[in-house]
This record gives sequence, structure tokens and C-alpha cells, in this order.
Amino acid sequence: IEADAEMFDFFKGFINTTSPNNAEVENISIEKYINSIPPIETCMQAFQMEQCGKGIPILIKMLEKQDQMLGKQDQMLDKQDEMTVLQKETIVTIKTEGEKTRDVISGHISQDIEDLKQEISHIKDTMAKIANKVGVEV
Repeated sequence: IEADAEMFDFFKGFINTTSPNNAEVENISIEKYINSIPPIETCMQAFQMEQCGKGIPILIKMLEKQDQMLGKQDQMLDKQDEMTVLQKETIVTIKTEGEKTRDVISGHISQDIEDLKQEISHIKDTMAKIANKVGVEV
């Protein structure tokens, strides 16, 4: 590290006393570095490339999950469309059956009314005959 002794001592103390959360540190050693240190720009580029390398697969997985969710939403919409069609068919069937039932009941009522009219007419005729025989005017 290119720094004065005081800064170097502070850095060594920081390294010895601080570690990442949940890290298990077995040994800390400070040794002389004999190679050249690349410029900070090169380190930054390498770090950025590494981060992109980590992020891109995550983004691809996110897109795949979104595609899966869209597929499931499409399936749900298809099922809703099917349900809507079934509901419309059910409504049409109910209306048709209701109309048929009304027509059948109306036909029965009309027939019953005709039968009652005939019975009343027959009763009137019979009463008129009886009244005529008995000599009573109706």
C-alpha cells in the first residue's frame, strides 16, 4: 500500500478487527507484495465486468420467470374466456327452457280454460233442461 506509516497501521488495525457479517476468518497475514499493481481504472473495469457477469444471468432468469408468469396469466385469461362462453351458453339455455316452460304452461292453461268453458256450457244446458221440465224460468 502506498501510504504513510500511520495510515498503514490504521489499515492493518481495521483489517484485524473488522470482518464481513457471517464470515469465518481463520487467519489474517500481511505480506510484502512483489508484483506491480494495475491502475485503478483497470481494476474498476475488471470489477464492472465481473458484476455484469453476475447480473446478466440473474436478469435472464428474471425475464424467464416473467415469461412463465405471462404464460400462466394467458392460461387464466383463456379459462376466464371459456367460463364466459359457458355462462353465456347457460343463460341462453335457461332463457330457452324458460320460454318452453312458459309455452307449455300457457298451452295447458288455455286447454283447461276451454275445458272449463265447455263444462260450464254443458251445466247451463242441463240446468236449462231441468228448469224447463220443472217449469222454472232461468
